[in-house]
Amino acid sequence: MDFIKAQQNKRPANGAADIRKLPLNLKRSFAARNVAMPDPKEAEIQAVLTQLGKTYPDRNQDCGACGYGSCREKAKAVVQGLAEMEMCPHYLLERLQGLYSSLEKSHFQLKSSHEELERAQRQLIQTEKMASLGQLAAGVAHELNNPIGTIMMFSRILQEELGDNEKWQNDITLVVQEADRAAKIIKDLLSFAKETKVKPGLVNINTVMKEALSLLVKQSIFHNVEVRTELDPKLPSTFADPDLLKQVFLNIILNGVQAMDGKGTLTIQSRKLDKGKKIEIRVQDTGKGIPEENLPRLFDPFFTTKEKGTGLGLAIVYSLISKHQGTVTAESRLGQGATFIITLPVLGQKEWLKNERPLTDLKNAPEGKEHDSQGKNLIG
Repeated sequence: MDFIKAQQNKRPANGAADIRKLPLNLKRSFAARNVAMPDPKEAEIQAVLTQLGKTYPDRNQDCGACGYGSCREKAKAVVQGLAEMEMCPHYLLERLQGLYSSLEKSHFQLKSSHEELERAQRQLIQTEKMASLGQLAAGVAHELNNPIGTIMMFSRILQEELGDNEKWQNDITLVVQEADRAAKIIKDLLSFAKETKVKPGLVNINTVMKEALSLLVKQSIFHNVEVRTELDPKLPSTFADPDLLKQVFLNIILNGVQAMDGKGTLTIQSRKLDKGKKIEIRVQDTGKGIPEENLPRLFDPFFTTKEKGTGLGLAIVYSLISKHQGTVTAESRLGQGATFIITLPVLGQKEWLKNERPLTDLKNAPEGKEHDSQGKNLIG
């Protein structure tokens, strides 16, 4: 307390008068100055108008929605930094529409990629399943082959020994027929199970298809069937095994004709896809169609809706097309027939070797020389 009082006592009594004597100048003066912004160059205005999409005299709207009297005034303000282009509702709407289109395109691409991934996953599961069933089928077929052969041999011997005994001949004939049917099933099992050796060459798909048709059209089941072919004459050649592809086409075509009960129209089409990188073959029938619940199981081994079918024909087709790095699918609606779609890549020898183990047969199939398959009957 004594220190504070001592300090207060030091202040001069005439302090206010001393402040007035200090040399302080509190006056202020102002000078007029031009703060108007310079007019932008014409090129700058035109650049903004172009970006806004409001070029004169065709596209300027001068709607005033942005707060300026004309699009030109708005562009001038943007150059001067007094306005933003997003203040124009029409420009903003166009940008949003472009963004929406871009998002829609991305969504479509994502959806397509997802569908392709699902398709590849289904194909992988199908391949693994068929490989396992193939091993099982091979073992069963080998075990049954000898007993069936023995039954067939002794049945035929009995047929000869019984002579004209009609009662026993009918029974033995039935045994022989059923044994033949069992032998065919075993043959199909072995064909399905064995590792088919691919002998590729440069092939014209249209030529192979025509050869397959020539083997079938004279059969009685085709007499009431109209066969229409729409084959692209500019179809590129591809590296493949012509005999295996012929077997595929024979199975698909016969399947379609049998689905029509020998009466209807069979349409066969070929075309190139993906700018000539792929080949698509369509075989369409006018039969009863396939129930939707059966479509996912159509290529499963031993699945069949036919009374006397083995369920191995389409499984073999699937296996052979997979060996050619292709895909096979089916589309159908009840009462509207069915369409089998085969897609094959267009490959040269180099592309084939990238995805396949080297085969000795490749040495005898030089690229550039078209290879036509031999016209042998592959119908089992």
